[in-house]
Amino acid sequence: MELKIGVVGLGNCGGQIAALAKEEGFSAVAINVSGDDVKTLEDKVSSIIIGNQMGSGKNREMGKKYGKESIMKILQKDSFRKVIDDAQLVFVCYSMGGGTGAALGPMMTAMLKAKFSDEDPAARKRFINIAVLPDIGESLQAQENALATFRELVSYESCYGIYDNNKYSGKGSLADMMKSVNREIVEDFKVIRGDYNLTSEYTQIDAMDMLNTMSFNGMFRICTIVGFNTKDLDNKTIEQLLIDNMNNHSAGCEIERDKTVGCIAVIANVREDVAAHVIMNMPDIHALVGEANADYSHYYAIKDDETDNFLKNRVHVILTGLSVPDDRLAKIRQRIDEARANTKKVKQSAVLSEFTDAENRVEQATQEKKLDADSVLDMF
Repeated sequence: MELKIGVVGLGNCGGQIAALAKEEGFSAVAINVSGDDVKTLEDKVSSIIIGNQMGSGKNREMGKKYGKESIMKILQKDSFRKVIDDAQLVFVCYSMGGGTGAALGPMMTAMLKAKFSDEDPAARKRFINIAVLPDIGESLQAQENALATFRELVSYESCYGIYDNNKYSGKGSLADMMKSVNREIVEDFKVIRGDYNLTSEYTQIDAMDMLNTMSFNGMFRICTIVGFNTKDLDNKTIEQLLIDNMNNHSAGCEIERDKTVGCIAVIANVREDVAAHVIMNMPDIHALVGEANADYSHYYAIKDDETDNFLKNRVHVILTGLSVPDDRLAKIRQRIDEARANTKKVKQSAVLSEFTDAENRVEQATQEKKLDADSVLDMF
């Protein structure tokens, strides 16, 4: 099984994800308002520049303005249509804390979903938001952008993936954090594409199964363990390792603990020595996230003579139809409230308040005449 997947990157974050996806064989295109951002993508991925090429300065309203002016033209561009027309599923990627991606992401996904709707499930294209939350320590503006973007994202029924820079905060440099998150996003794309769904005589997830998995409304998460062996299973089960990965060692947004899940899909490629440890119906996962409406499984037994490094023990669990992560959004709301309160605590300068002569001259001049450029300079 291999799905045809397209990647549309919006803004700087989305563009970097699109470039990385292109390296991994995905059809991709980047869209940006900033000419400087696009320069970092030269020779990596096809790019489209809209607006004034100066960027949106993290201003979502400016980004929306450029998007509304340009979106119909973008849809007609050959470089963009090639990504869409050839795909069964399209990921629209962006940062929620910026201006361009946060403004265009929900708008672009909704427009594509409306324009390419089809009653036939096999012919219908799926469009999925892939959005990256800002580190909780980022600016008030970034947090407000994220909350506003999330509100728009969930306002229409769709499957979406949320990744969180905060999960890797403090674990290396800013560059390391962003690269780690972007690599993990593209690795999840590979799982969904079917890169690890090796042809099996046992049970398989085919292309339609994966499309169905990714059709449940709500958030999706993928938890992964790769390269483990029997020694790693001395103290923890495979499910415990997967849950630990989901909670502590991956960039995916924390899930809401309300036991709501639409679908659980399990992909397992394992050697004989760990095969007995694999329970494909994942009871511990179900106990954590709830009973799913649908489930799919793919099991491949790695043979002893298969020594390719690609064939490591690996298990992926795809969860879709998860609830809005209110616990994480509450942290953004708290950060916004704290930041707004701090802006009201700007200390007045005791030193400047002593300069009453200058203050009186400004006040007198303002009362006497309308200020123009020359009269302002005359006051000092």
